Amino acid sequence: IIEGDYPKYGNNDDRVDEIAVNLLKTFMTKVKRNKTYRDAKHTTSILTITSNVVYGKKTGNTPDGRRAGQPFAPGANPMHGRDTHGALASLSSVAKIPYDYSLDGISNTFSIVPKALGRDEATQEENLATMLDGYATKGGHHLNINVFNRD
Repeated sequence: IIEGDYPKYGNNDDRVDEIAVNLLKTFMTKVKRNKTYRDAKHTTSILTITSNVVYGKKTGNTPDGRRAGQPFAPGANPMHGRDTHGALASLSSVAKIPYDYSLDGISNTFSIVPKALGRDEATQEENLATMLDGYATKGGHHLNINVFNRD
């Protein structure tokens, strides 16, 4: 494998997305083998808030081309610039992460410009609502939407 040629998460590629799913399932399966105080239920979240920056500072290069010390993507988001197949593919990858293994939440922060949703406001609103419906139907858990334009 040549650095940067590694398949990248966030493009609705089942081969890559299954790695993310298996990582979570394997981790939580191992964690759940440990006894808890007062028989509490083991849970985890995939929402880093700002710890993705701190974790990145302490982590070396990764096969997807991320350099040592660079921040990881927040939450369940693909790394910046790695999602090259569009918004729907990115949302589809995140929606594959099983909530049953991350009961404290799966956060996805999604940014889009209005023009990417259509030419007029009514079309933009309809397309955004349709995207949200699709994400939820596929099992997506939590979506923070930022709609930006230069104005």
